[in-house]
Amino acid sequence: MSGMESFSEERLEEEWKSRMMNEGKGMELNFFSQFFDVKGTIECIKQHQFKRIALQFGDEWMKYSPKVAEWLRKETNANIFILGDTSFGSCCVDEVAAEHLEGDVIIHYGRACLSLTTRLPVYYVFGMGSINLNDFESKLEETLSLMEGKKDVILFYDPFYQHCLNKLQPKFENRLRWTFIEGGLRQVVTLQEGKSDTFFGRRIEKRESEEEIDWMDPQIQSNTNFIWVGNEGTTLNNLMMTFNLSQFYSYSPTTLVFRQENINVNRALMKRYYLVQQAKDAEVIGIVVGTLGVGRYMDMIEYLKKVIRDCGKQYYTFIVGKLNVAKLANFQEIDIFVLVACPENSLIDSKDFYKPIITPFELEVALLSGREWTGRYITDFSKLLEVDASTNSSSKVEEEETRFSFISGTLKKRTINLEKKTLLKANS
Repeated sequence: MSGMESFSEERLEEEWKSRMMNEGKGMELNFFSQFFDVKGTIECIKQHQFKRIALQFGDEWMKYSPKVAEWLRKETNANIFILGDTSFGSCCVDEVAAEHLEGDVIIHYGRACLSLTTRLPVYYVFGMGSINLNDFESKLEETLSLMEGKKDVILFYDPFYQHCLNKLQPKFENRLRWTFIEGGLRQVVTLQEGKSDTFFGRRIEKRESEEEIDWMDPQIQSNTNFIWVGNEGTTLNNLMMTFNLSQFYSYSPTTLVFRQENINVNRALMKRYYLVQQAKDAEVIGIVVGTLGVGRYMDMIEYLKKVIRDCGKQYYTFIVGKLNVAKLANFQEIDIFVLVACPENSLIDSKDFYKPIITPFELEVALLSGREWTGRYITDFSKLLEVDASTNSSSKVEEEETRFSFISGTLKKRTINLEKKTLLKANS
């Protein structure tokens, strides 16, 4: 199932027809304007005096782009252009394409990974999906009554439904923690590292006079339940992999099913652990650039190059756009690929590819001496860039390490340059 089933063209058409039947044909333009936040977008453009506006639509919503562009152009007299095809996933803001056209701002429509950007301001339009609030409220009440022994219950949601869920926050604010998604205009910011309360662009509510909580702590995770509102997809998978000691519940606004998630996360983690073992044996590693818009992606690439060099291995860097089997099959000399991408596109099931594809976190566990597989999992590479200066080594000695390969069943040796090696916190 795709990452955001609710963002499909069919869902939008159904919503549109339902509104027209219930409220009359005169509501058609009004709903369209609300769904694409035309009024808010126009106000933002005028307030900040943007002159060149880049509109980025996912494939599902591209058919509506001419109408949206026409409305914005008519009301603002700005130079409006549509980014017809993104280089990577449409969830990532395509800053490079917008910069080529000298854009002042990007209006991003639809599914978004919410990764921080560093070059252009972004205005997010998530759409307006509908929820049967009475049904959700009654099932939420029933589920919360089963969680009385838990210290915390945290609600994550698809931003497609944010406008509806906000209505319920006052009623449940004392019984669960809300997560906050910053919509509207996001200005270019200096990236702040070490935010322990922010995951996948969502900030977990911090209560008054409460000290900072490390949500990656195993004890805290095991005593916390999570509720996801939205359809199945990559965001839910990322959350379940990250908080793999917690119990998850989900509510689908499409099917009205509120259920306990029984996906075997341990089995998924063991599959990823096998990929780590393969990375340990790899001699030639391909670094695949899967984003040009996520903040600090170049820092991550340079860091991976250091890690690979310090282990005496070779690397090649590839920019191939959207991944497919045929593209990567051209590089037979590569033993394994590591993909630098946003969290929504990082976990690749590489069973159909000729060579495995791993994440930066998995490569770090495989190659860094002193890093062990603990069961904790990180899909957001920005959390790997929290450098602890106290662990940096200035020694110029080389260390030879011998280990047993679970893949080949033999002993292998490698030389590690301690002068260059950088150990990371990475919540481990």
